[in-house]
Amino acid sequence: IPASLTISSSISAKRRFICPAASFPSVVLPHEGIPHKTRFVFSVTIVYFHILHSNIMGLIGENNAYVTLQELSNNAGWIVECFFIISGYFLFASFHKQPELPFTMFALKKVFRLGPVLIFSILTCIVFFGQRLIPSLFNSLFLQCIGLSLEYKGINWYISPLFWASLFYYAVIKVLEPKKANVLIAVIVYFSYLVNISSCNGGFGRETVYGIVNLGLTRALAGIGLGYLIGVGIETFQTIGFNYKNKHTKRGKIAVLTMVELIICIFFVYYFLLGGQYQNKFIVVILFSVLLISFLLRGGMVSRELNRPVFSLLGKYAY
Repeated sequence: IPASLTISSSISAKRRFICPAASFPSVVLPHEGIPHKTRFVFSVTIVYFHILHSNIMGLIGENNAYVTLQELSNNAGWIVECFFIISGYFLFASFHKQPELPFTMFALKKVFRLGPVLIFSILTCIVFFGQRLIPSLFNSLFLQCIGLSLEYKGINWYISPLFWASLFYYAVIKVLEPKKANVLIAVIVYFSYLVNISSCNGGFGRETVYGIVNLGLTRALAGIGLGYLIGVGIETFQTIGFNYKNKHTKRGKIAVLTMVELIICIFFVYYFLLGGQYQNKFIVVILFSVLLISFLLRGGMVSRELNRPVFSLLGKYAY
């Protein structure tokens, strides 16, 4: 290969990374208010879960009703997987809107968005829950649950993996061609879920395994990557343009998707808040992905009701 061609390719890749990227087709993405509202509902559930967390148990005594509610909401912690997937879709949507945004500016936007939340939660843990100062310093530098900090517990553990996984995927989609980026992301998603499910006997972890693999970071890589691929699929779906001209076919589709949305929502209420049991937690990923796709396409009546501008602002700033 001529040296001039090699140098030219290298310069081109650097320009895509730092400067403008290829533009997307002219496709209108689904209204972002729906995932914002979904995130708000899940945020409220997470807050409820942490109010019933064992760290607070000592402050109120061994109240039987409180203990029962805590046991019923034990599975609410797996909502984090849904947060990661939603964040992946937002990554796709933001890149769709501003493909020319340089990597450095994207990184700064993430620091300014996640930094205040991280610092506030760390100070809260120091003041009210006795979290140690030095580990808190590591956590404030976005080092928790990526393998570089020994601290992997706490209510804010997911922020650092979310930050680094988002930066990694943004770099990937800036440098690589779309098809190559999608293949790479799909491979990362598969192996990231695989290492969690196999290491945690059907669950998800945060600790470092095999000496070099942090489960918290792989959870973020898996969920954000999957959410991004869902965005790619939605864009492809709209580009192909499936239209239901027959009104009976359209009504049938709405009825079926409404039933799917209701069944999944009922399952999540049962599983997250009423103590439902199922060993393989990957079921949360599968069902939420189906639910999110239906919501984004506004396929059923549940998603159409969610499209009302009631919780959009709250959901936009929910974490």
